[in-house]
Amino acid sequence: MNYRKWFNLFLVSMLIVLIPVFGVMGFNYYVDPYWNFQHAHAHNDYQNGFDERLQKTNLLVNNSQSFSSLLIGSSRVTYMNTNSFKHDEVFNYGLSSMHISEYSDYIAFAKKINDGVLNDIYVELSLHSYYANVQPPMGKPDTFFEQAQNRVLDYTVLFSKDTLDKSLVNYNASKANAYPLQRSYTRDNQVKTTYPNNRLSKAKEDFKSRYDKTNYTTDFAYNEFYKDELLKIKRENKDSKFVIFTDMAHEDRLKIYLRNPNFFDAYARSIREIVEVFGEVKSFHMQNDLTQNDKQWMDFYHFYPEIGDKMIHSLETGEGEGEIYLSVTENNVEQYLRDMKNWISE
Repeated sequence: MNYRKWFNLFLVSMLIVLIPVFGVMGFNYYVDPYWNFQHAHAHNDYQNGFDERLQKTNLLVNNSQSFSSLLIGSSRVTYMNTNSFKHDEVFNYGLSSMHISEYSDYIAFAKKINDGVLNDIYVELSLHSYYANVQPPMGKPDTFFEQAQNRVLDYTVLFSKDTLDKSLVNYNASKANAYPLQRSYTRDNQVKTTYPNNRLSKAKEDFKSRYDKTNYTTDFAYNEFYKDELLKIKRENKDSKFVIFTDMAHEDRLKIYLRNPNFFDAYARSIREIVEVFGEVKSFHMQNDLTQNDKQWMDFYHFYPEIGDKMIHSLETGEGEGEIYLSVTENNVEQYLRDMKNWISE
């Protein structure tokens, strides 16, 4: 075989290999499931939150979304779309199964990215935030921070078959304008959902049955470092204004959960400690149309984004006190807990 034939064969072989490789790379860049780039179009406007800790950190590092304040908390916070804030630009750092020990690190990183400034910090503290048996998710925050700041990884991930699979999920959902699971994200970190709540009744029955079997006597393991974590958050952000609030819980779930006196005592301790540290917590743990109406809930733990909009309006303006939330301070915390105990006993 002469040199020309050998070269032509080599060139064809390389093209056979490289065209698919660069095709995969191009498609992954086009859809961008890891949120490393800024382009948005009709074929990537549904984004699966498969790794919110990395994706939202990538968004902070690699994109130019302007913000002056922060909203942080559990998966329920992801349904609180920050475009509902009317007087502030807020970044949503809501993360699935967020552990109390993670809050300070993610707040610090967001503040670092924003040149050391966070005007307001909206902090959700859920029913599980003070539970000692809830373990932090795998992966320390620093791991995600380092990955997000490594620009080489932004491009090497484009060659991955795993990335291709994620891109196809987003691409197909975007074409169909529907996502089959609980939530998807837009390119600007807002959640939308087409998820039906036809499983809610069964979930309620299973939840109640599980607690009925224990006869509401299960011990509760309280996180003895809970108050220390709250103090750390406050101490590290002295120049920020805090707005502390509870998750919104379905009335049936809250009453079943707190009917166990051990769970109620732990809840009461957490509320007292939150008030001791921050002075006030806005409690969405109450009886109203939002917590009672099954149509407002996609499952027994998560509400639809329209409810998140109402929560944001109350947090930002203070409106709706006594209707959608209760302001709990040192002046009324004991009365709040007495009223709560009477309510769940009805």
